This record gives sequence, C-alpha cells and structure tokens, in this order.
Amino acid sequence: MADNKENIEQPKVDLQEMLDSILRDEPTEFVFMGKKHKLGWLRKGAMAKCSHIQLREKNEWKRNVKLCVCILLNNIWKIRFFYAIYWRWLYYIKDIDVTEVLRVLDVSKKKIPSTAFSLATILATGMTDVMMTMTRNEAKATQAGQAGEQPSR
Repeated sequence: MADNKENIEQPKVDLQEMLDSILRDEPTEFVFMGKKHKLGWLRKGAMAKCSHIQLREKNEWKRNVKLCVCILLNNIWKIRFFYAIYWRWLYYIKDIDVTEVLRVLDVSKKKIPSTAFSLATILATGMTDVMMTMTRNEAKATQAGQAGEQPSR
C-alpha cells in the first residue's frame, strides 16, 4: 500500500515562474511574423470587435485573420484607425501562414479576464427574486435527510 502512494513534490521553477507572472498580470511575449509582441489582458473594445467578427464573417480564414488583427491591436482606438488596413494587408498582401494566426489566437485565449464576469454572474443570480426557495418544512426535511433521520412534522 505504501508503494502506491504518490509523493507530493514542490512544482518546478518554470511552473512557479509561470504562476507568478499570471498573478502579477504580466504581458505575455510571443513572436508574430518574426517580431516580438506583448499581449496584456484583452480590452473590452477588442473583445466586442472579436464578437462582432465571429457573428458576421462567414469566410473562416478571413475571420481568423481579422480576429488576429483585433488581438494584435487590442485597443479600441487602434482598432478604429488601423483595423481595416491591417487585416487587408495581412490577408491579401502578406498572405500570412496559419501557424502565425494560431500562435496569436493561442496566446489570446489566456488573456480574457473571466473572473470579474463570473463573480458578477454569481452575485446577479443571488439577487433575483424568481429563484425557487424552500419552505420551512422542506428545509427541515432536507436537513433531516442529510443527517440520516426521519423528517419531523
């Protein structure tokens, strides 16, 4: 039995560094078309534009290039001024490789701030008045059932 036990070990240094960078919200570095870029948390304007592109664009490859550009710009003002030129330049002129686009999309999926949305959803759910609540008798019966006793009337 002692042979089957797994020993819990301290995580390796590279995993500790990764956790530290996540906790400190450091931008992630990645290489796109031979240049180093940094990506912080995705901003609301970039996420809204990505949602719009997902819903509207039917051509799969064009959609992925447009999403890549939104992530690279990651600022509503940059998107407004440079988006139309930048995605056409990458799509028609540069004809970028699938691996380049996938590299950017892979980095971006880790940069979506989901904690605040989850907390807001949980709090909003608790504040609704249409939630089903138990009567006093139902609560006593449930508690008695959990304790293994007969419910009292």
